[in-house]
Amino acid sequence: MQIERSTKMPSQVRGRRNQRRREALDPANVEPNALRDAVYTALSLLPEDERARVYDRIVADLEKSGVNLRQHIVVLGIPARTIDELTASDIAKLVRYVRMNEPRALKALVPILDELLNQPVELARSA
Repeated sequence: MQIERSTKMPSQVRGRRNQRRREALDPANVEPNALRDAVYTALSLLPEDERARVYDRIVADLEKSGVNLRQHIVVLGIPARTIDELTASDIAKLVRYVRMNEPRALKALVPILDELLNQPVELARSA
């Protein structure tokens, strides 16, 4: 039995995959549901302490941009009363809502979302 081997080098394949991933996960251009799913997945892969830092940064960036978080959380039906009570799903829903309704605020989130969503898969899994 003979096994066929790919003629492409693994780094070439990985590079193309990462390039497609970056293009597909541009927070300002990705479809809102896909953004929510990507944020949820990325947050779920982080260790708890790192996840808490990301939550804090997202909330701080939204507040700096003038978003009334309490109002959005109520509208989304999120029962959390504090940032510590927010789950990965809650943050993902909030990001989706901001993507659809607060384009100005989304611009404030682009740096953290880009960092979160475009980290290498290997790093996220090892964490």
